[in-house]
Amino acid sequence: MSEKNEEIDPELLALADPKHDTVLKPFLMITVILMGFWVINDWREELSYFFQSSVPVDLGDSMEMSSTKVDIPHNAFVSTTGIPTRRSNAERYRYFSLVGSKIFVEQKRDDYIEDPFEREVNGNKGDVDRVYFRGKGRLLHFSKLGGRYNGLRDYYRSRYRTGFCEQLTESDKEEMIARRRDAFKMYYKKNYDEASEETRKKKGLKATPTQAEIQALEEEEPVCIDAYLLQADVEPKGHLWYLISSLLFAFFMLFNVYLLLKWIKRFLGK
Repeated sequence: MSEKNEEIDPELLALADPKHDTVLKPFLMITVILMGFWVINDWREELSYFFQSSVPVDLGDSMEMSSTKVDIPHNAFVSTTGIPTRRSNAERYRYFSLVGSKIFVEQKRDDYIEDPFEREVNGNKGDVDRVYFRGKGRLLHFSKLGGRYNGLRDYYRSRYRTGFCEQLTESDKEEMIARRRDAFKMYYKKNYDEASEETRKKKGLKATPTQAEIQALEEEEPVCIDAYLLQADVEPKGHLWYLISSLLFAFFMLFNVYLLLKWIKRFLGK
């Protein structure tokens, strides 16, 4: 029997017929389009950072930031200097804050061993404790980081009593401020009651602090800080792959839009 005389399954012919398209096809196309939108939207700040100038914004020395009221930008390429304090080491990175500022630095450890086996055998050596930081990188406000650095926040809150404002509601802040004021007033009252009349006059002790003294305490030791994270040595050009990946997603999105329009046209019989 020749090939021409062979019977062809009518069900296979039906599957090849464009008129028998199932709703699964447009559903998959729409899923690809929506996923592309979601991914590109999630990368907005990474894409924005890629187009930043390669010349960093100089924030100056961290010790001068509080006195000069430096405008600290978010998602910017910056450079700064300062004295590291409140250090913390993770496996791959080390962290510290800069004295006089609200900036925390994330810096790759010089001694990190990439190979897992070698790292297991040798372990990470103690990183060199630097007494001065001079560097540049990507600066991000902690409130924009989501839950990615919750472990770091928790460590600094438990170890150094550093509160991050984005984790607190306004009522939480007000309650903490009220407790701080009450404790300050109790401390004043205790010192006053335990001192003799001569000591009170000599040191100028009072039973209650003035409003100016309370305000000075709150400015010196705030209940929380609007902190920033400096990802050291992360430059805008390092985010090129976000742009390339976004363009690929955009291509697949447009291609699926084209296929979806074709499917709709066939479905309507045009």
